[in-house]
Amino acid sequence: MNVYAEHIEKDLGVEVRVHNRGVSGQTSGELLDRIRSSQRLRDNISHAEVITLWIGGNDMARPFSQLYAAGCGGTDGLECCRKPVRTLKANCNAILAEILSLRSTADTIIRIANVCNPFIAQ
Repeated sequence: MNVYAEHIEKDLGVEVRVHNRGVSGQTSGELLDRIRSSQRLRDNISHAEVITLWIGGNDMARPFSQLYAAGCGGTDGLECCRKPVRTLKANCNAILAEILSLRSTADTIIRIANVCNPFIAQ
């Protein structure tokens, strides 16, 4: 069960029905395309009271690996991360815009977890 669902049930004493539409390995651009093209996903979003996203890890896995292994160019060693970060930010903004366009004026709780820190255990 979704970690947010467990917290909502515990905190509010309500039953939460989870519709897990996650796709392992999906990038933010692929999620954006799915939101725009999948009527089932759009329907789920339009009826949801809470929407959770875990996004960015697949967008940034390769640049982080490159960065960790040997740096990735530029005067600060971060060149390989710049374009993927800009793309991820643009996709996240577009994903939120799509979600909000499907919600009309309904209150919506949105929780987003983005790129984790791959160096935390190093």
